[in-house]
Amino acid sequence: MWGWPMLGLRSEVVQAMPVSRSRGRGSATRRVQRSARSALLLTTLALLASPAAADIRGRVFEDVNYGGGAGRSFGASLGVGRDGAWVELYDSAGLYVESTTTAADGTYAFTGKPNGNYTVRVVNSSVTSSRTGYFAGLLPVQTFRTEASTLGFVTPVPDYVGGQNPAVADAADGGSGSGATVMDTTTGPFTAGITGWAQSITPVTLGAADIAGVDFGFNFDTIVNVNDSGQGSLRQFLLNSNALGGEGALAQSGFRMNLLEAVEALPAARETSLFMISDGAAHPGLRAG
Repeated sequence: MWGWPMLGLRSEVVQAMPVSRSRGRGSATRRVQRSARSALLLTTLALLASPAAADIRGRVFEDVNYGGGAGRSFGASLGVGRDGAWVELYDSAGLYVESTTTAADGTYAFTGKPNGNYTVRVVNSSVTSSRTGYFAGLLPVQTFRTEASTLGFVTPVPDYVGGQNPAVADAADGGSGSGATVMDTTTGPFTAGITGWAQSITPVTLGAADIAGVDFGFNFDTIVNVNDSGQGSLRQFLLNSNALGGEGALAQSGFRMNLLEAVEALPAARETSLFMISDGAAHPGLRAG
């Protein structure tokens, strides 16, 4: 690989500087050789100084039939990709870099990014439902995400149902701030530009190779806090379920305890509220703390 630039560069320099047949011929030839070596060195240093560029890709989807417990991946849930979801990219210092929206199949991409550490965020209020009757103001909660903080690996994160801090609503988009937007990417609060908390974030360590599968899943039937209203509350579930249609096609994958205190599968063709409120201990879908 490295032989080709050296041969091509030296050939061009020699041809561009004709040498007369005089006693100074050897000296002139040495100057040409030194010039070629210097140019090659500068080219090599420039290549080494330029960081590799790669892509970050993923999908935002609705897990329509989530039934509580551990979050499910796009494949496991037979999820529905959501068009128009707002996805943001933050750098290693938590500074807002750019945003994009998902395609019809829910996929998104940040292309040509220098290697380094990033955080990807999905603005929850921009995630729509695939069910009939949806309108802006119906709010989902996160049920699943992945993590790509180890170079070259994407791992599922099924125990962050409700997001980073289920007790509060997801903040507005980072581009709406009056100045530079900065987020504490470890826990999710915004420290400049906008206020509030980012619920759906994940770290990405990008090397020379593209990273795919940085996915986020959402559901509209899940209750994750005891707030009177707003995202993740019982009142929000009622708003969601009263507006969204297609109950006859639902097949929520979960279990409940009936009046006889026996465990049974959630009934099909009926919309069931899913209480996933943390008690501070680890449970399927919920982390300790």
